[in-house]
Amino acid sequence: MAPWVGRPWAESPFLAAESYFYRQFLRAVEYFDSNSAWRWVDPFAPVKSAELTGTNLAQHCDAYGQLAHHDVAARTQALLHASL
Repeated sequence: MAPWVGRPWAESPFLAAESYFYRQFLRAVEYFDSNSAWRWVDPFAPVKSAELTGTNLAQHCDAYGQLAHHDVAARTQALLHASL
C-alpha cells in the first residue's frame, strides 16, 4: 500500500483498495485479536450461508449451465453481471 498512502482511495488499484478496506474491517471487529470472542469468526458467514441455502440457488446453477450454449463474449458478460 505504500505507493498509495496519502492519496485518494479512488486513485489506487481496486484490488489494493478493497484488500486494505477488508483488512481494516476485520481489525475493527477484532478478528485477529486472540482475546476477542470474534477471533476467526467470519462476519459475513450469515450472508454466505443464506446465499448457499436460498431458494434461488438451483435457478442460478441452471442459468450458469445454460451459458455453455453461448459464445465466449456472451458468457463473459453474463458472468461479470452476475458477480456484480
